[in-house]
Amino acid sequence: RFKWGWNELQGASVWKVSGPGDGRPHHNEQLRPAWGRDASPVGGDVVGAATFTPADKDDRGVASIHAYFGEPVPAAIVRWFKDAFPEARICERPTS
Repeated sequence: RFKWGWNELQGASVWKVSGPGDGRPHHNEQLRPAWGRDASPVGGDVVGAATFTPADKDDRGVASIHAYFGEPVPAAIVRWFKDAFPEARICERPTS
């Protein structure tokens, strides 16, 4: 499992998460030190989560990328997952 954040100034940030619920570190735990502030959808930040299902004998693997608050997944985030998992099928979608 992964979480990610993106904005015009800082670009893309993607990190692995673990633990119960949607995992840790949470968005602000990761982004506050990197960006110097909390993530803010009102300020133009886009945040989300992703999962990667490894390939099996009949599939090449799937990276499923979700953006929160109905936003589209930024191209830089899609590119990160394509680079990290070049054989995987990429599925992206906003979530409300």
